[in-house]
Amino acid sequence: MQTTTVKFNFKTVKEESGAEFKRPSVELALPALTSDDVLSILENGGKGLELLLTSINDVIYSRTRELIAGAIDDNAAVELNQAWLDAKIVELAWDTIAAIPPGKRGTTGIAKETWDAFEANYVEVMGAAHPERPIERTKMAAKYLKSKFSSIKSDKKAITLLQSLLGEWFATTTKGDDFAEVFAAVNTRADELLNKEVSALDAIA
Repeated sequence: MQTTTVKFNFKTVKEESGAEFKRPSVELALPALTSDDVLSILENGGKGLELLLTSINDVIYSRTRELIAGAIDDNAAVELNQAWLDAKIVELAWDTIAAIPPGKRGTTGIAKETWDAFEANYVEVMGAAHPERPIERTKMAAKYLKSKFSSIKSDKKAITLLQSLLGEWFATTTKGDDFAEVFAAVNTRADELLNKEVSALDAIA
């Protein structure tokens, strides 16, 4: 077994006094399985193999949740059933999942509290950065970003502007570590929508 160094970041927490505290990031050397270790687990079987298979299948489960979330973002009225999943089964193949860039995987497990905190921080940061802009516009931008553009997904001009504002917010906020997953999720969704070809059927649906 080898080791790999991983950096752990911590979210800002508010103490009872109202003061905010953020624990410094820490880098730790963690044990990491090699291909030889995996082969040994496969040969020995037992609880080790059971855990390995559970971990692998959790990746497929997480990817399924991402596909469901994406389908709902595209069409809130989508009918989710086995036929729908069967049509996308190739997207759950192990090699297909492995080909997805790491930064684009695992963005659907973000807690509601984190999204709410992101919205509040965006309004605070961008409101201070642009005092000349009506605060209601900043609040509306935060809502569009929080929803990952669900109500404006065919408006590429608006998405382009909002993606630019998102980048400005991320470069300005002091809580980037707290909202790194949110930034990645929203930025990735913007790229997907901007690169999506809109058909005539999409325009009238």
